[in-house]
Amino acid sequence: MRIVRLGDLNIKNKHLMSMILLIAVISVSFCNLQLASAATINVQPSSYYNTTHVSLNDQIQKLIDTAKNGDTLTFIGKYYGNLSLIINKSLNLITNINTTVTGDTSGQPVFLVTGSGSKWTNITGFNIKSDNDCISVKNTSNVTVSKNTVTSTKGTGIKVSGSTGVTVKKNSVGSSQTGVSVKNSKNSTIKNNNVKNSANNGVEIENSHDIKVSNNNVSFSNKHGTSIANSQNIDLEGNDIEHGQKNGVNLIDTDSVILNNNTISNNGVHGVYLDINDKNTQITYNIINNNLNHGIELDGLGSTTNITNTNITNNTISGNKIGINVNAGTDYLIIIQNSITKSKGYDEDSGIGINFGWGYQESTTMSVNYNVITENQRREVCASDYSKKTSIGYNWYGSDDPRQVRVCPYVSSKYVNWTTTESNGKFTTVFYGADGQIATLLPNFDINYQLNNGKKVRVTVKNGVATVTFPSSEYKLTGNLLTIQTTSQKKQMSLTDEEVKEILKYLNQNNGNNGKGNGGNSSNGNGDNGKGNGGSGTGGNNGNGNSNNGNTNTPGNNGQVSNGNSGGSTAQLPSTSSSSSSGSTKLERTSAQLDGAAAAQSTSSQNQASDQSKTAQEILLDNVNPNLWSIVALVLLIAAIVVVYYRKEIELMYRK
Repeated sequence: MRIVRLGDLNIKNKHLMSMILLIAVISVSFCNLQLASAATINVQPSSYYNTTHVSLNDQIQKLIDTAKNGDTLTFIGKYYGNLSLIINKSLNLITNINTTVTGDTSGQPVFLVTGSGSKWTNITGFNIKSDNDCISVKNTSNVTVSKNTVTSTKGTGIKVSGSTGVTVKKNSVGSSQTGVSVKNSKNSTIKNNNVKNSANNGVEIENSHDIKVSNNNVSFSNKHGTSIANSQNIDLEGNDIEHGQKNGVNLIDTDSVILNNNTISNNGVHGVYLDINDKNTQITYNIINNNLNHGIELDGLGSTTNITNTNITNNTISGNKIGINVNAGTDYLIIIQNSITKSKGYDEDSGIGINFGWGYQESTTMSVNYNVITENQRREVCASDYSKKTSIGYNWYGSDDPRQVRVCPYVSSKYVNWTTTESNGKFTTVFYGADGQIATLLPNFDINYQLNNGKKVRVTVKNGVATVTFPSSEYKLTGNLLTIQTTSQKKQMSLTDEEVKEILKYLNQNNGNNGKGNGGNSSNGNGDNGKGNGGSGTGGNNGNGNSNNGNTNTPGNNGQVSNGNSGGSTAQLPSTSSSSSSGSTKLERTSAQLDGAAAAQSTSSQNQASDQSKTAQEILLDNVNPNLWSIVALVLLIAAIVVVYYRKEIELMYRK
């Protein structure tokens, strides 16, 4: 191997070698920095420390004070008492053995993470018990508090204040004054925690914005399950909030709160409560059941400036005293596609699906449409103040006969109507709303079919349509009668002997060719030598083999007729713009995006699994300051530029 000396090179090559040496020095320095900042320090068991002259707390605090940014302090003892530790640098405090730590009598938190220097700190795996706050994150950023069990009998289990990008995840918080508190903070996440038996609120958010609260179980709070006040852009998604003494979710003076896909049940007052000055609230795809008073209470004291732009859509609201109580102004109040059923009670203010209370103020921008409002004990819809005009749109009340519908006479409502037709043995029931269009926006609900007083078949109405096909054995040779039963209405359809002959001929012909298929939402469809699925709603025979052609009278406008084609005959029903009401939909906020620690929410399910097996070094790498990675990128960029610019000289040096 030939040694090349700087003196042997021309000027350009000397510059080249200088650049290479500079890159090497920077790289080595950076590596040394990383290695130096990634030390692991073991905090020995309590018995290791002599506490005659210096307390255990002071000795552990000294370890924290002398540690470097990025170091990991591993607590290897089972118990440490009387601690109040201050973390003001970027550290990982962890235990792999569920170490128990108790607080002291100073009134200070057990772990206080404070100041800008403490960003990227992690506290993981502890069992913390204290009269005071257990973990407090103050005036810092990008801190993670995870997998701890905390109990604060006179304080807050986990408190976040004046901070950004904080993640509180997978903790168990029990028997604290307040479970988890976020104040004067932003861009933070509370996820996958179990918060139980709080003396006050389970989770509270105040004077904060861009906070996501997801997949938590909050139960048995002595006040509200979740309380949000003076805050903006707050997302509550996928939480179970139950058995609170007061409201499940309590909103006061909020802007742009989303409640999506939560279960809010068995709370002592209301499921969801909106007080004064709440605006731009979305309540969607939630299950709000069995709360003592109202499922959703809009209580704005009657002023149209108090509660505005409220969207209540696709919720299942059942078993409350009142499903939705509107006791406020209704500017841009949207109540659509909800199932509001089985409200309990026969008193004046109970057993009602939707109630317009004494504080209700009418607005031309209110829309109450395409809800299923049935089986409420006293009335489906009611108005408390008979002097006020209350007008709502098309809804399904279990019947299209106003004489059978328990709607208050002081409420003007339109009725979804329905009809059933038959084609080739398939019975199709269609529900119609405005302008004779199919009521595709209705949420799913069930109706019953019965042929000749035989076995009842329960079928789900989806997108405003239900279909059923009976096997040939259900038919009599004469005197056939089909009964369709909704919640509070029964319709019957007599079938002539000729119609039955045609139906049996069609069924026997198609069922004799080894074909199997599903007709619409229910039982046997038809197909020749193949399998086919009748589409949800419109239904059809849709076999992949050869199917008979036939004319299908389409229920709907003006008796329209469509021809069935080979491969399946499908009733062509009028279409209208809609969204499916089945399942749950995740809403995306467009007005504000969460960043910092909350930016990783889209991959939370994978991260939850991988978090279980991370070492301290992996935790460190997950939270390395991005500025350090920027140095790595800069070094690589300089190296690439040098290689490109001095490519010929490098090749020449190599050849020599």
